[in-house]
Amino acid sequence: DGYRALIAVAGGKAKIFTRSGKDWTDKFPAIAEAAAALETDGTLIDGEIVAFDRNGKTDFSSLQRAIKAGGRDLSCFCFDLLCDDGEEIAGLPLVERKARLEALLGEGSAPLIYSAHVRGSASKVLRQICSAGHEGIVAKRADDPYRSGRGKSWLKVKCTKRQEFVI
Repeated sequence: DGYRALIAVAGGKAKIFTRSGKDWTDKFPAIAEAAAALETDGTLIDGEIVAFDRNGKTDFSSLQRAIKAGGRDLSCFCFDLLCDDGEEIAGLPLVERKARLEALLGEGSAPLIYSAHVRGSASKVLRQICSAGHEGIVAKRADDPYRSGRGKSWLKVKCTKRQEFVI
């Protein structure tokens, strides 16, 4: 229900990039300002930019409206750290990268929200997420290094059960 983004922080400034490399910093000024205020230099955060509806759920229509209104009422769920204060850490296991991300963000609050992880109990977590009306979960291997794009290290599990086929 959001836009995947990479947030680069260096020299007291932040830039926000799409997965295809487009600079969208101007679309998300509050997120860029919050990232620029982090006490770090040479840092790259992976996340998803979202907007919340009146019920506190992420909603793509709300995201589109917020962007058109200047991009102020948005948040970013930060779920991975690829560079930490100038150190390339994409090769470290996910749990280590997330520990560093949590140390950087703390628990996080809007607009930068640390996306906590849950070990085990995936089916229970998925049921809770789905019953609350959310889209789904992303399951990742805790000991794997970062890999961009699709692969076997992670799996997106949606709440809606449907299949697509070409006619």
